Amino acid sequence: MTDNTPHLIEADGLSMHYLVGQRQVPVLRDVTLRIRAGTRVAIAGPSGSGKTSLLLLLSGLERPAAGQIRIDGIDLGGLDSDGLADLRRERIGIVFQSFHLLPSLSALDNAALPLQACS
Repeated sequence: MTDNTPHLIEADGLSMHYLVGQRQVPVLRDVTLRIRAGTRVAIAGPSGSGKTSLLLLLSGLERPAAGQIRIDGIDLGGLDSDGLADLRRERIGIVFQSFHLLPSLSALDNAALPLQACS
């Protein structure tokens, strides 16, 4: 039996590296993944294994050295910074590891704050 649910996230041949001095340090090499809508996924691995780097690529906050990313059929490589910002605002929710809440707001008000920016 085949699942006809469309892929919400598609990545093909992703590679990424960081520059440390003059040296390129590879973080991701030729990563391919498909995630269907409604699927729950956990990304696990030791510190430094590329989990955060992968999420930065999938959210369009970083660009891959090689490969292609599609979110809901939209090719991230074809978007400029404004297009990526629109995509994140409309289709992607991000909770950063080091988040900064406004202390004068409740947790609920902090969570609802991005909704006010969209209305």
